[in-house]
Amino acid sequence: MKDRKDSFLKSFDKINFGSGWDYKEGYLNVDVDKAVNPDLLIVNDDYSVIPRDQYVEIYARDVLEHIPRDQTLSVLLDWSNYLKPDGSLYVQTTSILAVAEQLKKHPKFESQYGWQICLYGNQAHPGDFHHTGFTEQLLKVNLLAAGFAIDSFKLRDTWLFHVDCHKVSDWKDTLKKSMGKDDEFFAKRLFKDALGRKPDGLGYTHVITELKRGVSREALAKHIYSSVERLYYTAKQHNL
Repeated sequence: MKDRKDSFLKSFDKINFGSGWDYKEGYLNVDVDKAVNPDLLIVNDDYSVIPRDQYVEIYARDVLEHIPRDQTLSVLLDWSNYLKPDGSLYVQTTSILAVAEQLKKHPKFESQYGWQICLYGNQAHPGDFHHTGFTEQLLKVNLLAAGFAIDSFKLRDTWLFHVDCHKVSDWKDTLKKSMGKDDEFFAKRLFKDALGRKPDGLGYTHVITELKRGVSREALAKHIYSSVERLYYTAKQHNL
């Protein structure tokens, strides 16, 4: 049964994340809501069955706003994990400032109630809450920090960002560079690659201690690459 499922998942080269009722032929349609009958139903946030380095495209329409703000970069790193080198990512998500502008332009209750839903979701069921929103700078920095180059960045329908980008770097390269090397080399390589600096005493001690406790290098790399410092470092690199 497991082999059959693995074969099914590997038969696709494109993913439609958060597919909802927007079922796309030729894509692996993935969702957490069984009512929409996705190809792959995610239970308890377990995405581990999705193959890595398998897909040439990820389509994520109205997904990022449903993810808790502090997990945005972590999820983008996961999406990068699924993509082949140079694989493409399409994102549509909420512009906070554009919604705010519409709220200012439409002072009547009926219109403002509708725009409030655009900002916070319908909240009709557990998956229908918006946990975050974006400005152009916030979205760009998160995408760049996850290793994507932005090909097209547009505001459409007065309030939605539409972004096309592609994978240009892989955070797992740090693991490859450290293969066969000791933990000290890995710690120094990780801080240089992810944060552009040498590890401070506290950071170095944390990484070495966690490795001795049995935490994997991949888990530690993911933790550092999805850190707030990674976002600040990326913003500074790109003058954003």
